[in-house]
Amino acid sequence: MPLQHLTISDECAKIIPPYSTSLIGMCPPCLIEVTWPAPLNFDDRLCEACSVIRFDDGQFGGCAGEDGHLHFPDDEEGKEFNLGTTHKDSLPLLPSMKASAEAGCSFCGALRDAVLTLDLRDYMEVVIDLSYYWRPKYTNVPGLYRLLATVTAKSKIPGNEDYMCQRMFLVDSEQNTCSDWLQLQPAPRKQALAPENLNMLQEAMEDCIASCDHPQPSEWIPTRLIDLEADNSIDGMRLIETRTACLQKPFRYVALSYCWGPKEMAELQPRTTSNTQSTFLAEIPMSCLTPTLRDAVLTTRALSIRYIWIDALCIIQDNQQDWARESQQMGSVYSNAHLTICTQGTSSCLESFLARPEAVKPIRDRLCTVFNRNSLDALSGTWSKRAWTHQEEALSIRKILFSSSQVTFSCPSFEISETAQAKDDPNYGNIHYVMARYRDSDEKNELYDIWYAIALAHSERNITFQSDKLPTLSGMAKLYADTAADEYLAGLWASDLHCGLLWHLSQSSQTLESIIDRPPSAPYVGPSWSWISHEGQACWYYWRPPLTEDYDIRSEYKHIEGRCLPEDGEANPFGRLVDASMTVESKVVFPGAQRASLLLDRPETSSIYLHFAENYKMVCDLDWKPDGDIDETITTRLFLLLLSSTAVDDPYCMDPSSYPAEMAGSEDPATDADTADLKARLENSDEESRKEEKLERNAWGIILYPKEGTDKFYRVGRFSCAAADGGLRAFDNAEIKRVEIV
Repeated sequence: MPLQHLTISDECAKIIPPYSTSLIGMCPPCLIEVTWPAPLNFDDRLCEACSVIRFDDGQFGGCAGEDGHLHFPDDEEGKEFNLGTTHKDSLPLLPSMKASAEAGCSFCGALRDAVLTLDLRDYMEVVIDLSYYWRPKYTNVPGLYRLLATVTAKSKIPGNEDYMCQRMFLVDSEQNTCSDWLQLQPAPRKQALAPENLNMLQEAMEDCIASCDHPQPSEWIPTRLIDLEADNSIDGMRLIETRTACLQKPFRYVALSYCWGPKEMAELQPRTTSNTQSTFLAEIPMSCLTPTLRDAVLTTRALSIRYIWIDALCIIQDNQQDWARESQQMGSVYSNAHLTICTQGTSSCLESFLARPEAVKPIRDRLCTVFNRNSLDALSGTWSKRAWTHQEEALSIRKILFSSSQVTFSCPSFEISETAQAKDDPNYGNIHYVMARYRDSDEKNELYDIWYAIALAHSERNITFQSDKLPTLSGMAKLYADTAADEYLAGLWASDLHCGLLWHLSQSSQTLESIIDRPPSAPYVGPSWSWISHEGQACWYYWRPPLTEDYDIRSEYKHIEGRCLPEDGEANPFGRLVDASMTVESKVVFPGAQRASLLLDRPETSSIYLHFAENYKMVCDLDWKPDGDIDETITTRLFLLLLSSTAVDDPYCMDPSSYPAEMAGSEDPATDADTADLKARLENSDEESRKEEKLERNAWGIILYPKEGTDKFYRVGRFSCAAADGGLRAFDNAEIKRVEIV
């Protein structure tokens, strides 16, 4: 869904003194308006309620700065200009705004469209408040930045909470006196491939090649490419097998990163199959391409590059072996492309990423602290939410990002867009920089922690087929495996399992039955001990510097070994699996829980307390979402497998003072005295002696549930036991067992 933007018009422009009390007021010279297909008289297009968006600088106490721009004395962290409550309307049709829009108020129309995209079937009325935002001084260019509509929906059911969300409109302008005074972003050009944009992209690519010190693409060649200068074809386009083709020198190709869309849309695009391969090797007609693919061809030709790689056409889609082999090479495809075209503003292959609609819709404001227009504009499509595109974006060295309102060139060293007034450093890290830094280093801890950050982001992405989870990571996994010289185990690393296995799920909606009773007909995704097989955001704590202080995480198991059986180990050892298991030899506690209760009184929690013998208390983060209290028949079957320990000052272990009231006390005064004595000794001891004292370490591990009819186990959660609640002491008398987790 494209991003709504507002545009400053400067008809009848005249210089307005900086001390003017009404820079944008009732007179027509400088007005903020919604972009619309046909130019209309502005005063006829705003109703009385919407007229508050005429920005009056004098009302908000601004003054002229030494640079000749409007400034505010207290805008170090930015400013909000509250315009008040402007609209109240009834659901579901919002008749008042509809009537106003039909009478000519374009902003009522845009605002109504924004609200109608929300699911408000359980609400009866909306109240809308408007606010302008001024960028903080610490951003590269301060100034009037966005108009925010805060939508509050009133519930139909008495006593139910109101629903609140925000919709954003970015503010931009053609260059004029008014826009210079307000330091507005330049308006996007009417055509994505305007000559000015193409010149910007060509200069940025040349600058990157000549000046950037980051890794550059190699001369690696994909198995297949689309030749855009093919002889003997009507549209000069055909599929080629590169091993037998005479390739143009210097050799360069473009890779396309886009969303196929829902199945019914994806099936409308041309795909290379066993039946179409010979046809496409002879010719690919432009008429058979969907809008996204057609735009990619036009862009590649406009940049004077002969070859392009498109997954739908360069992988034989109905050949499983070819698909596995090519998905394993995905990292090389994107890492070695001269550049990657990223279609940020689209949600399917049927959408044009070059089209610039005049009337567009807003997005949810999810990034209130980000002041990069491209980052916000990217949220308007689904490209930034898909698992496949996560890998494609991360692995690409040079990218051209096409959003709904601008074109941006990005590489690991700099980023520049058609609306930017200067080059910016990219606002995200780059995997190639990370690999180069650690390739010859013996210190791998930070490398693993960065992988967990990648996995966290990946687990948030949407995917059509759960069985594609590992293939969507395979390119990044291969790059990491080559750098870390480590064994890859279904999204984790063999040398860091004492940390990697301690993931937990944020707001999981899966049930216990979905973990332990997977239907035989369901495709195998991964083992229960890997985050890859679960639904929900996977999170890790960071116990090691430089991301945090050193909390001295140590392994506590005697032996651990993972085994993964790839579907096609020769074609893609990092791809789909048919089976996997983990064998661990360590201490196991069977709590026979005397008491278990929900940790927090919130519907989204998946954490419980286990309180068992000798008053040990453990916080258990479950991999499933409990429906009320945990049934005793479940808690009495749980096993706690010790994996790791951390220093007593590890903040990730819950402070006992935060326990629910019914869990905070003890029925055994002697145990409370022991705990008090431990705390006193901790306060009076130095750090080194504390690290060496076994009793003063926090215990960490995973929760196991027996697999019916076997001696194997499923992982169903993670636990921690603070030193003050027993820590490693809880495992003093535990038996060492060898368990197999599947």
